[in-house]
Amino acid sequence: AVATNTTTVYSLTSSATNTTGSTPSCSQLQTGTATITTLPLPSIGLMTNYFSCKNLATGLAIFDFNTKNSQALAGQNNSQFTVSYHLLQSQALIGSNALPLIYNSVSRTIWVSVKNNVTGCRNTTQLVLVAETATFALQPTDLQTTICDQFNENDGFVQFDIETYNQIILGSQFGNTDYQIQYFLTNQDLVSNNPITNLNSFENSSNPQTIFVKIINNKTINKCEAVTSFNLKVKLLPEPTPKDGAVCYDQITGNLISNYTIDTGLNISTHTFEWFLDTSSMPIIGATNSTFEVTIPGNYFVVATSKSAPFCNSESKLAMVVRSEPAIANARVEYSFNENIQVIVYAKGIGSYLYQIDEEIPQASNTFNYVAPGNHKITVIDENGCADFILEVIALDYVKFFTPNGDNYNDQWNIEGIKNQPNAKIFLYDRYGKFIKQLSPENDGWDGTFRGTNLPADDYWFTVFYVENGEDKVFKSHFSLKR
Repeated sequence: AVATNTTTVYSLTSSATNTTGSTPSCSQLQTGTATITTLPLPSIGLMTNYFSCKNLATGLAIFDFNTKNSQALAGQNNSQFTVSYHLLQSQALIGSNALPLIYNSVSRTIWVSVKNNVTGCRNTTQLVLVAETATFALQPTDLQTTICDQFNENDGFVQFDIETYNQIILGSQFGNTDYQIQYFLTNQDLVSNNPITNLNSFENSSNPQTIFVKIINNKTINKCEAVTSFNLKVKLLPEPTPKDGAVCYDQITGNLISNYTIDTGLNISTHTFEWFLDTSSMPIIGATNSTFEVTIPGNYFVVATSKSAPFCNSESKLAMVVRSEPAIANARVEYSFNENIQVIVYAKGIGSYLYQIDEEIPQASNTFNYVAPGNHKITVIDENGCADFILEVIALDYVKFFTPNGDNYNDQWNIEGIKNQPNAKIFLYDRYGKFIKQLSPENDGWDGTFRGTNLPADDYWFTVFYVENGEDKVFKSHFSLKR
């Protein structure tokens, strides 16, 4: 609106002084009218202090003056008025050097100018900018948030006390009750303000697992906050795998035959080791390798520690090392020429022994049944790893019939296994007791002839003199000749 007021204006006019100076000058009062237009200033609102959080890196706060325009206009139509912001009042009065609407600044007082776009008139007022103290959140390192798996199974899942990281994340803000710290499972939880509640017994669901953090300064008007994230990591404990074993001694002399090497299965380049004997709490001096050479039986314990931080210790792992001996053994054949020829092995020693005949599967029993006639290798195996004991036995039997028909199959008769007893004697008789032939154990056998003539199909008898288990023995029986 424009107001027009009419006001009387008075003026005084003086004549010139005469040349002689004797006549005084004259003055004349004249009257007239003039129009004076008075334009009102724009309204300007009460500007409340503008609070904004400092940027930690720059030390400046960001002020968006667009958010203060409505306050400055005090309800006036923003299409008819222009709001601008200035460092100085003198600038605000004439609208010069306007500040950008997005302004970075420390705390200071500036001037607001509201201009009537029709009349050009301006009104000004002050605006206090308050750059509030910046909140910061320090990011913990992986080393700070990695712990050893000492919770239940060695599987990478443990219970964390997340609040132990408060001091690291808050830094110099720690201990100031104005600051509130919250932890979140996801960034979405952070946005929706859904914090973790079981901070003192939080069990990770992945390894590593990312945790998000928000710090709020409740003393600031804007609740200045900072966010960060870090990884919870679980480092598995070393798992040495020592195995039980034995040291071997000669049972006659008592001398050590062989030691036993306990192997942890871990690498000396990545772990350190301590070895202990029986119940002693003191490590064995000089035993720092991933393996340990044992010469004395006992219970040996090993603890492995990872060389990289955090330095996780394994559980104490036990290897039991016993004393053992190679067997001293002998064997008996009971009995040759029987349907079930047995070989019985007698072993002496403190070892735990298995028994093997030829290349068959070793067995716990020291008796072999239904042994085939012939020469056999018997091996006594120490399950603790000491040397094997090997011996040989001979089982004898005879062919029940033979067919000397020239087909190269079962054409001769002899006692099986007898070749290994060169001193044995074999005598053949017909069914009436007539002597026919003496066989040599080293020969192939009898071809069914007597002085070059084929003998008829019939039963024939034999007597064999042999040695079994160191004893002289005699065996008699008969067999059939078939044509």
